[in-house]
Parts: sequence; C-alpha cells; structure tokens
Amino acid sequence: MLSCAPGIVANTGGKWASRIPDHPADFSNARFGEEITQWGTKPSGVLERLQKPVTPADIQRARDAGYSRDHFTAWRDRYLETASKTQHSSVNTPKYRAELMQRFIDAWD
Repeated sequence: MLSCAPGIVANTGGKWASRIPDHPADFSNARFGEEITQWGTKPSGVLERLQKPVTPADIQRARDAGYSRDHFTAWRDRYLETASKTQHSSVNTPKYRAELMQRFIDAWD
C-alpha cells in the first residue's frame, strides 16, 4: 500500500495515475464543485466562478464541511498536474480550477 500525506488517497493506476486528494466524509467531487467551490457541474462553471471573489463566507462554508487549507493545496496541485497534461485542450478546465484553488488558499487565514 502506498503511503501518502494526510488528506491524500493513492491512485495506483488509470489515465492520471497519481495522488488524488480526498474529501471529508459525505462529500464527492460533484458536491465539492456545487457546494464548496460553487463552480457547478459544467466546465464553463469555473470560468464564471472566477469572476467572483473568494469571501470569508466561502472559507467558512469549506471549514464547516470539514475542508482544510491542505485540501485546497492538494487539489490545486492535482489540477496543475492535470492541466500540464491537457494544455492543448480548447478549454483547459484544470488550469482554471487550479487558479480557483489558489484563491481559496490565499483567502484562508
């Protein structure tokens, strides 16, 4: 079994074989996108969300759900890795998601 930093789940295969950040209990990727980052479920959602600031209320909502700054850092790193592999895509959604993760990190106190 692979040993990873807290908050990270090892992915031992697949197209993007690397460490995949986990979520607090009862959260999925979809729920994270809808309730925490509020980018919704469509690729264009993150572009719309980037038009709004990350507020203290956004950070509190993430904390209340069990997220930490480390979760956002792990997801940012994951999205940056994915973005580097899909940089020639017409819409590089991971790049924009990494940018939003950085905004959450910067807003965290």
